[in-house]
Amino acid sequence: KNHTTEQAKRSGRMTLSFGLVARGTTVLAEYSAGSSSSKRISRAILQKIPNEPTKKSYSFEGLHYHYIVDEDGLTFMVVATEDVVLRVAFSYLNDIRSQFQEQCGTQWRTAIGDCALNDVFARSIARSLEYWNNPNSEKLTQARNQIENVKGEMISTIGKVLDRGDKLPELLDRTDMLQTQGDAFKAKSTKLRRQMCLQDLKMKIICGLITLLVVTGVVLLIVYLAGGFK
Repeated sequence: KNHTTEQAKRSGRMTLSFGLVARGTTVLAEYSAGSSSSKRISRAILQKIPNEPTKKSYSFEGLHYHYIVDEDGLTFMVVATEDVVLRVAFSYLNDIRSQFQEQCGTQWRTAIGDCALNDVFARSIARSLEYWNNPNSEKLTQARNQIENVKGEMISTIGKVLDRGDKLPELLDRTDMLQTQGDAFKAKSTKLRRQMCLQDLKMKIICGLITLLVVTGVVLLIVYLAGGFK
């Protein structure tokens, strides 16, 4: 078994070590974080892949070579250690395919030469390998999908409201009216709270004056009584 596999096993990490994108047998872009043998074997496998939509995996010297071929005849391949589950490997392949379509468009159709799109896409392959090597990558992707689902539900709900005949301007007017009512209620509550605070302050002042008068009266009475005994 090669050095990459043994190193991955010793570290206890699942590893995606090499990725490429090819048009037929012509490699358009690639990135390797492992041994050079992965590159050589991947290119040999390309010679055997039929030019039709498919997905498949090969095993050689302790490494798995997973690939998909899309409708345009583009091949996306990743090299993984034995511990990498198929779900992760093919999630990476689908992810890198989407990125390639977004970033490269139709450049691949006229690209000439080996790794002609490396300057454009090799860095994206490297980032995706790093992302899918992260044990939390699936959780992050699931969270991202949940957010997208929530957005879809929100858009669907708005659509249903409009389908019932409610016009958007009417909905906005209702929203503005509720906002105005809320602001008025807030202002009224603030005014009432201030009035209650003032009333409470007045009561405290009155109680203080009464207490002062009582104490003054008691003191005067004591002084008067003391003078009377003389």
